[in-house]
Amino acid sequence: MAALFFAAAFSQYYRKEIRIPPSFELVSITTVVVGMTHGPLAGAVFGGVAGLAAEILS
Repeated sequence: MAALFFAAAFSQYYRKEIRIPPSFELVSITTVVVGMTHGPLAGAVFGGVAGLAAEILS
C-alpha cells in the first residue's frame, strides 16, 4: 500500500512538470484499488491522504 501511496502522491507532480495527459492520474486509480482490496473506509482515508500529499508535493 505504501508503493501505491507514493505513486499517487508523485503522479500530480509529474503531471505538472512533464505535462503528461490528464488521464494518467494515479490518485483516483490507487484510491479505487485500495478501496477494493481493503474496504471502502480504507480507500476513502487513503484517497484523502494521497490527494493531500499530492497537493503538498506539487
